[in-house]
Amino acid sequence: VGGHSPAAVRRAARHGDGFYPLGVDLAGMGELLRRLAEECRAAGRDPAEVEVTARAPSRRAEVEALAELGVTRLVMRAPIADPSTVDRYRREVLGQ
Repeated sequence: VGGHSPAAVRRAARHGDGFYPLGVDLAGMGELLRRLAEECRAAGRDPAEVEVTARAPSRRAEVEALAELGVTRLVMRAPIADPSTVDRYRREVLGQ
């Protein structure tokens, strides 16, 4: 379930296997994930059942902060003409 509105949070908590909040900064992500956990508990679900995805940030510290909030998947834009973007991100941002 994608979005960042209260209705999107409720849908993700009640029906989703995953949640992809769009267009939010790190502070906004923290608030949305707190609301998601509350909505999950209200629906009788374990918040850990809902996998959280975020747009891939450009700095390692932000990746770590997202992970601490419970984000388990990152999505990044990689131009088709330059598939090495993914490897470069892995090396330069994730340190892998």
